[in-house]
Amino acid sequence: MNRLLMIRFRTILKQMPAVVSLLLCVMLVVAWKRSILNPPAAWWNHSAGWPHYHFAMIDNNRMMLAEYREVRISPLQEMIQRQERQLERSQGNCEAYMKTLKEADPRQRDQTQISQARATNQRLQLQLVDDIRLLKLYHEKFDLPPVPGLHAARVDWDDENEPGHLLQKFIPHGSDDRWEFVNFSYTHGSAPWAYWRVLRIPIWAILSLLLIVPVMTAARLLRLQRRRKAGLCLSCGYDMRGSPEQCPECGARRQPNATGVV
Repeated sequence: MNRLLMIRFRTILKQMPAVVSLLLCVMLVVAWKRSILNPPAAWWNHSAGWPHYHFAMIDNNRMMLAEYREVRISPLQEMIQRQERQLERSQGNCEAYMKTLKEADPRQRDQTQISQARATNQRLQLQLVDDIRLLKLYHEKFDLPPVPGLHAARVDWDDENEPGHLLQKFIPHGSDDRWEFVNFSYTHGSAPWAYWRVLRIPIWAILSLLLIVPVMTAARLLRLQRRRKAGLCLSCGYDMRGSPEQCPECGARRQPNATGVV
């Protein structure tokens, strides 16, 4: 009984890669058919500090695998920080100037001048605050949100969601290194603050690779079944009808199948 259980267990283990490959094929075909209008996408951000994304989606009958990694702050973030520093300097200069006017000789103090200086400083600060607010809006719209973890969604071309942000990063530029062969392509680009790599593989190539193991497994099972019915050795195919217990050619003993039949 234990021997039969071990045989069944080994048989299942041998067929597991074929089953997994076949399931992956079915899932890929279903996702391929459903990706015409809203392709599915999955991405993984490694860190909350500097965004480091791995991205996968089906795009135009090809699987797109991409990586995007930032190594420093983006230009929009630099502009925001520069404007914030300018706002702080403006406030400090205004306070120092107002203090100088207030400490001047009362006979030379001009209240109109103080009011004009205060109004000018307020206008400058309001302008800087509006600029910072606009830059932050652009930063949220065009820069990647550093949300760590694994995510999945459907890409809506009219919606500026996170997959849309990532796709904008992977659009080839004129300076990107590009390699193409048949329907395969590889693109590599970089900027002072980030670099990205994009690999596109045809769906037919992935399906062909995934079907290798199921086809080989099915062929092996059919060959074993034919040899068992014909009374041949399962290992080398030698005729064992004259010695049903052991193969005289390779020495392999006849094994029972998963149902216990020899």
